[in-house]
Amino acid sequence: MKRIRICLLAGFFLPVVAKAQFDITPAKWYPAIKYSALYVAMGDTVKPHSKQVMDIIRQNWKLCPVFFYSGKNNPELKVPGNLFLDISSYTRTTQYIRENFGTPGFSKGTTSHNDYYYFSFEAASGSSGKSELGSLVRAELYLKTITYGSQDALEDAFKKELKKTGIKRTKEYSFEITDPDLKYVYLNATPGNIKNMIQYVSSQLAAGSTSKLLDEMNASGEIAKLKQDTLFVANYWYGEDGLPMESLEHDSKSYKITVKYVEDMIAAYPYKIKLIGREELNNKILKAGKDFYYYSYIQSSANKIVSVINGYTGNVVYKEVTKLKYRPTEKDFEKLGEAVGK
Repeated sequence: MKRIRICLLAGFFLPVVAKAQFDITPAKWYPAIKYSALYVAMGDTVKPHSKQVMDIIRQNWKLCPVFFYSGKNNPELKVPGNLFLDISSYTRTTQYIRENFGTPGFSKGTTSHNDYYYFSFEAASGSSGKSELGSLVRAELYLKTITYGSQDALEDAFKKELKKTGIKRTKEYSFEITDPDLKYVYLNATPGNIKNMIQYVSSQLAAGSTSKLLDEMNASGEIAKLKQDTLFVANYWYGEDGLPMESLEHDSKSYKITVKYVEDMIAAYPYKIKLIGREELNNKILKAGKDFYYYSYIQSSANKIVSVINGYTGNVVYKEVTKLKYRPTEKDFEKLGEAVGK
């Protein structure tokens, strides 16, 4: 698949920072060699949506000039100092094997395949002139659709065509960063989300920071602002075309159970909170002129990662990792409330 290089800005009130949904490792040659250019893989470069995303990247990438290209990038560009941004993926295959009791040998269980899609930010890993690229940043995009209700109902939702775009949602889809349907395949891939990710990675790379996707980090002191400010929660479940539940009848059991699950979950948060649509959050981020905060989560394999992001600066001010869990719960919002109240 394709690769994307992005830089995101972050600044915290305290030296202890929270890093969520990213793997960040500065290049071996940094800071002896500075970042000289960011090359972004593109499809279309003339449509309004493409131009919007291109402007977002240019305006929020602070390390070096930005260039856009279609097709394969020039091998001669793969030298220390140059960075490359694209969408990447990998598939993890797992098979459970159990040792037999009483008889020699092993019994093989079912095989599962998990697909992961993410923004990748890469740079030359060797000396000047070598063509190899090494991953610097993995910013997870993929969100496994989380819902209550029967698996059959969920499968039926995935098989139906999205109302606005006419595309049929399948896990095999591959999109460019400027594809307008990107937000229908990856729940947290609106232009606003991309802006915040660009801001965050940019600042972390500039500082030479390192973080791991599943690292536990203490909350930033900035989170105390939520004692007075409203926490916004993007509705990934219902109420907007392109979401699985919207492909079901609103009076169906699965739909009603999902609505109650979301309402009960956010009600567990003890401070001001508001559920908003993804498009509303997208516009709020793009037009932001002051700090505001929103809740985000992803699933990486069987690990749930939740975070709170400053939609104006891209700062990640809170992060929690729960292994062997998939969906946000009331307990997650209770813990977040405790962190805010400290």
